[in-house]
Amino acid sequence: MLVIAVYSTPHGRMVLVTDEDLVGRSFVDQEDGYILMVPESIYSGKLVEEDEAALEISRADIIVATGEKAVGLVVGLGLASPESVISIRGVPHVQVYKLSSDSL
Repeated sequence: MLVIAVYSTPHGRMVLVTDEDLVGRSFVDQEDGYILMVPESIYSGKLVEEDEAALEISRADIIVATGEKAVGLVVGLGLASPESVISIRGVPHVQVYKLSSDSL
């Protein structure tokens, strides 16, 4: 299962999608200087199956995906390349921003 949180921002619809077991956790990679936080206050949302998550992601302008399942879904939908995924303490993470000609 995945957790989806949807927010309206000045830059469009933002969807946070994460593996259920990562909500409320933090990961620190001191060597590379990365901190990945998945706080419940921001990431708590609706628990969904992959098909519903894919629908929400397809309607997003901004996507923040964390975890094997979530990042795999975003990459599988062709919205991010595997090369754009970073790993923090073994947890994959990717951010996607859809650009339109209006935003350039």
